[in-house]
Amino acid sequence: MVRECSAIELRARLALLAAPCGVLAEGAVAKAMGKTTRSVRGALLASLEAEAAVSIEPARRGRRIRLTERGRAVLGELRVPARARLSGSVVNALLERLSRAEASAPAPSLRTGALRERVLAAHATLAHGPGRTVELVALRAALPDFPKTDIDRVLLELDREGVVALGRAVDLATLDARVRSAAIEDAHRGTLVYVSRAEPSHASVEARP
Repeated sequence: MVRECSAIELRARLALLAAPCGVLAEGAVAKAMGKTTRSVRGALLASLEAEAAVSIEPARRGRRIRLTERGRAVLGELRVPARARLSGSVVNALLERLSRAEASAPAPSLRTGALRERVLAAHATLAHGPGRTVELVALRAALPDFPKTDIDRVLLELDREGVVALGRAVDLATLDARVRSAAIEDAHRGTLVYVSRAEPSHASVEARP
């Protein structure tokens, strides 16, 4: 469904689309929006987060804004007024091309399946020791093309299925900023920083006569 959006909103969305891995510091997104007030920027980011077009994550300084898969998908549905200061006709042509590209892109389930394979392959390459344990920060570094939220989703699915086991930090005080930013925050288990390949359970077998 095509809908009209403001030039400010589209500037923010396109800046995120062009950014590496779809991630920018909040200040960079604000700069892309142009001359606006803090309250207008805050309201727009809150609206984008509410519709799951972006995710807002804490960073060492301020916050990070990440374009989600949903945010990418709906870009092709947006239009700006033809007289907008963005050169509306040019931007609309870009959005129409994005819409066609999204229509021919693999289904989300196929992308998720590909990411599962990449996660497991990266883990197999990095794993060492009896528990085949890998730090999440190292695993993410091996998958630079995928957003943190997508990797988190796949890891949590694999953990629920018993394919991998996510492990929490023993001493939070020893974690540096890189390890903390790569961690998964779990409401029940705390700060998860390790991933191990789960060992299959051995069912008891009755002795044959």
